Amino acid sequence: MITATLNVFVKVVNENFTSEMAIPSSPAFHSFVARFEQQMSIFYANISGYQKVIVISLSKGSINVDHQVVLQVPFSKYQASYKAAVDEIQAKLHSKEQLCTSESKEKLCFNASDSRVMQVPLSPEDLSNICRNNSVVQQELQPFYLARNISNQLQCVSNCSFFHPDPFRCDQGNCYIQANGPNC
Repeated sequence: MITATLNVFVKVVNENFTSEMAIPSSPAFHSFVARFEQQMSIFYANISGYQKVIVISLSKGSINVDHQVVLQVPFSKYQASYKAAVDEIQAKLHSKEQLCTSESKEKLCFNASDSRVMQVPLSPEDLSNICRNNSVVQQELQPFYLARNISNQLQCVSNCSFFHPDPFRCDQGNCYIQANGPNC
């Protein structure tokens, strides 16, 4: 599994912003963030791979909330799983003009027209970390593997693969990976 994020902006319209909410160390900020995270966990509960919400910032305009949605998606099916989650969130946020997180008195409501979903590509470091997992590649062989997108699937490839950016070439025999690197 790989951790992926996407950035989402919503405008909460059933609450009023106070200047104290802009200060991340303030009680007002912490109180609203705790409620937002709890309510959005209800709202996002059926999104494939949903893990949690991280609030990035609060600002004026009712209450503008920039936040990240954290997902766990299968490594080999990253592209399709991530796209499906993005599509699910966009569909949910735009399902009606005004929607609420729940029916409880703690609910938060926002307008679909003000909501935005932005994809966050995996960094090369994120990709490299996938192949540094003992359940994917044996620990002593990990330095010789990189993650690559092959036919819309993420795969760990070694220097023995022609998908590797610096493949090891064997004039005779087959390439194989040992603890000291690629060999023929």
